[in-house]
Amino acid sequence: MRRARLLTLLAALAMPGVSVAVDADPDRGGYRLPPEPIRALAEAPPLPDVLSDSRGRVLVMLRREALPSLQALSRPQMRLAGLDIDVGDGVTRSSLDSLNARTRLETFSGIELRRLDEDRARPVSGLPAHPRLSFFTWSPDETRLAFTHATGSGLEVWVLALDTGQARRLTGANANGVLGNPLTWFRDGAALLVRMRTAATVELSDPRLQVPAAPLISVSDGNLAPARTYQNLLRTAVDDANFDALATSRLYRVPLRGDARPWGGPAPYRRTAFSPDGRYLLVESLRKPYSRRVPVDRFAARAQLLDPDGEPVMTVADLPPGDDLPRGRMAATVGKRQIGWRADRPSELVWTEALDDGDPVVQVAHRDALFAWTAPFADSPRLLLKTVNRHIETLWGDDRHAIAIDAWWDTRNTRSYLFAPGEPARAPRLLDDRDMQDRYADPGLYQTELNGAGEPQLILDHGRAYRIGEGFGPDGQHPFLDRIDLTSGVRERLYQSTLEEEAESLIGFAGGDRSRLLVSIESPTRPPAHFVRDLEDRTRLRRLTEPANPYAAMNAVKRSLLTYARDDGIALSGTLHLPAGFDPGQSARLPLILWAYPVEYRDAGSASQVAVNPRRFVAPDYMSPAYWALRGFAVLDKASFPIVGEAGVEPNDTYLEQLLGNARAAIDALDRQGIVDRQRVVAMGHSYGAFMVANLLTHSDYFAAGIARSGAYNRTLTPFGFQREQRSYWQAPQVYTAMSPFMSADRMKTPLLLIHGGADANASTSAMQSERYFAALQALGAPARLVILPNENHRYLARESVLHTLWEQDRWLQRHAGDADRGFEADAAPGPE
Repeated sequence: MRRARLLTLLAALAMPGVSVAVDADPDRGGYRLPPEPIRALAEAPPLPDVLSDSRGRVLVMLRREALPSLQALSRPQMRLAGLDIDVGDGVTRSSLDSLNARTRLETFSGIELRRLDEDRARPVSGLPAHPRLSFFTWSPDETRLAFTHATGSGLEVWVLALDTGQARRLTGANANGVLGNPLTWFRDGAALLVRMRTAATVELSDPRLQVPAAPLISVSDGNLAPARTYQNLLRTAVDDANFDALATSRLYRVPLRGDARPWGGPAPYRRTAFSPDGRYLLVESLRKPYSRRVPVDRFAARAQLLDPDGEPVMTVADLPPGDDLPRGRMAATVGKRQIGWRADRPSELVWTEALDDGDPVVQVAHRDALFAWTAPFADSPRLLLKTVNRHIETLWGDDRHAIAIDAWWDTRNTRSYLFAPGEPARAPRLLDDRDMQDRYADPGLYQTELNGAGEPQLILDHGRAYRIGEGFGPDGQHPFLDRIDLTSGVRERLYQSTLEEEAESLIGFAGGDRSRLLVSIESPTRPPAHFVRDLEDRTRLRRLTEPANPYAAMNAVKRSLLTYARDDGIALSGTLHLPAGFDPGQSARLPLILWAYPVEYRDAGSASQVAVNPRRFVAPDYMSPAYWALRGFAVLDKASFPIVGEAGVEPNDTYLEQLLGNARAAIDALDRQGIVDRQRVVAMGHSYGAFMVANLLTHSDYFAAGIARSGAYNRTLTPFGFQREQRSYWQAPQVYTAMSPFMSADRMKTPLLLIHGGADANASTSAMQSERYFAALQALGAPARLVILPNENHRYLARESVLHTLWEQDRWLQRHAGDADRGFEADAAPGPE
């Protein structure tokens, strides 16, 4: 009977368009709906995403799709090389019709435009009937926007003229998005280079129907090869062949007017980039044999140059696979990496090379070097700069002004350097040298604009650059705009927000005018609206957008910044949500939801900084605990949970002690203020936060219950590091053991709700982690409940899954921490229609 049921389930999963009913609750059956108002909030139309061109001349407002159905998420797919690939609607014994896109491709269902020189927003005309839009790509002059539309059989290429607001289709449904954005603009803006699938129907082998041709064999050659615990890797020759068929594209030149034509031969292209003058195309394509140990972003590749006709010019580098990197977060491959074009020159290749063999353990004065090579590439490459830490990026200005940024995780150090790429003999000048986690000292991001070639280039006014910073400080958040003289280092503050009841974000200059800023302003009850702020008359604001608030039910919730301290003096904070009408000292104490995500630090000063702003608008989704302020709970959201390591001690050496200290400090602070009933506190978290929840419940009696989603609970199953822990299990076995709640399952007595996506492909958090942990808790008599959401990844997408997750959480909260006279069963509702 069990075998027959399993075969029936597998058959249903293999069929297109079938939504499988799962016994999420054996005594009731099926998917469930959360109570109002949680359901209304979860199903409210999401706020639009807003794009801006680099000069702030036009806002592109993208309407998000509502929650997709489980049926849509259950289309046949292949999980290969760390990717979930949609393989279309048809299933046969020998082949599958491929959509050539990721299963969880983020799509948008509509577009509106708001130009600075117009009085109102206007919708885009010419879009398909049921838009599913992705891969938005600006033309070099930013007058057009290319994108894809996902049909039932593939990706079409479309283009939008921003002056007329007219969109039109350029190709059929044959673009290939398996390896990322398939669109690259030619530098003249007259055509797109598009990665197309090689045939209308991609021939694949269904691995479920294949007779194995050989055993699975792996070999260790004796070399060190530490790697994270990746999932959905290639395992067989059939996997290799299917991945190759899905990832391989042919390059086509698709003009805005006229017919498309082949432009480059078939290959598994993962990157295409024209030189600023358009004379060369840099392509990176994957090389065989494909790795069985790491996902696609660490496969071996070949970097080549093609000429204007798509013919090969030369091989720039054979990039090695990343499956045998040295241990540590700052490990790097040997040889050329980060290959690209210098933005301010016609055709000059630039790249980075490690000076320490890519090994963080090697002690050297400089970790990386930056090189340049000018067309026609007859001369030798020249050294531009050496960086103390690992090179992260370079911002190009002109021959006298470029800024390189490096970082080193062990010390949390980051530096930026001014150097003259046209004068390599000139010594670089250190601009910044700071702790990357020190939010109060963050000098902000350098501002860039797309040049005529479509490359981001530093905004420079007579050697002066501009930086926009978040502006966190002891007195709150006040974003700023600075102008810095790159030669002298002198900074001039041009603007700093002084809003106290609202939160302001600085986006960039408006219309390319240095006297105007494009900003957004929001409050706890008003979504972000966009304005033009005049820097000469700072009281002048011109409104551009005014989005409606789809979450008005949350307006009654009171929000504030809660600050408190840990026993060792480290300052902590979080955003406190309280139900309407609650009055400390007068109202009955509330149950509390404590939501957090631990973060490692190297010093107590950075760990103590406040980096949340309670004046911001909250757009709740299933990840948010804020819903339950409407259900009578106090909610401490984004509570500080620093794990600090100082004086040669790694943060995780005292993980449990600090974890419990963080929780105790939050509960004590709210108890002292007469807000919470400390007998009804629930810990909640997702991913590493779920790991935190299991440890809190295991090693303390502070909580009435816990909710842990998509976590990892046995660290011996992630033996080569996790989160920011760089030591392997064999270097620190006591740390791995002590931090694993699985190892202490016999101590667990507090009710725990475990939720996990059945197709979780995130490194280290396979669904097996929750399944094995629950099996241990069940065998040892601990009160627990396990919910596996079919076809869901690390984040949950389907409407059925999201609503059921909210129902499970509400039911658990009411059962273990809700008011005694308030039953949860009355709030249950039948599942989605």
